Amino acid sequence: MTCVKTRIDDPAPTPPADGVWLYKMTNRRDGTVLWADSATDMVAAILGDPEYPAKSDEEALLARVAYAWHAWGVMKLVFATGERDNIMGVDPAPTGEEIDAFTSNIRDPVVNLPDNRWRFAQPLLVIDADYAPYTDLPLPQGDQVQVFHVADEVAFLQSEGGAADLVFETLD
Repeated sequence: MTCVKTRIDDPAPTPPADGVWLYKMTNRRDGTVLWADSATDMVAAILGDPEYPAKSDEEALLARVAYAWHAWGVMKLVFATGERDNIMGVDPAPTGEEIDAFTSNIRDPVVNLPDNRWRFAQPLLVIDADYAPYTDLPLPQGDQVQVFHVADEVAFLQSEGGAADLVFETLD
């Protein structure tokens, strides 16, 4: 199991002797590329946790959830400025419950929307482990709902690849 970091302009590194590169994550912001022959190794590199591959399934899930909560917090700092004012101009006007859900998402990724629909242009960032089937709360729906998937490693990597500066590819 291997994960290698290169620069965008570099050629693909030689795959490990016993395999091929199965996953690639390009970070357009810093110009780096991660190449991995397993999802586990790529997740370990993203988490910065060399012990991740040795974790039990439950410990690995908890590590992905913790990372998603951290990433959610960073992204909310970017989106939070002026968000509440931006939703006031939509038509029809947001209900009091929608405004409460919107402003609570600035502090907490778990929101309970009145009709389970997010209809605003601003992103709603949520973590799938906070919703059904893991809890009784349905996952919010809408074009601007951005979900951090943590249930399995490939879904986690795809969620990471959905970020503006990251591109995730399956190479198989």
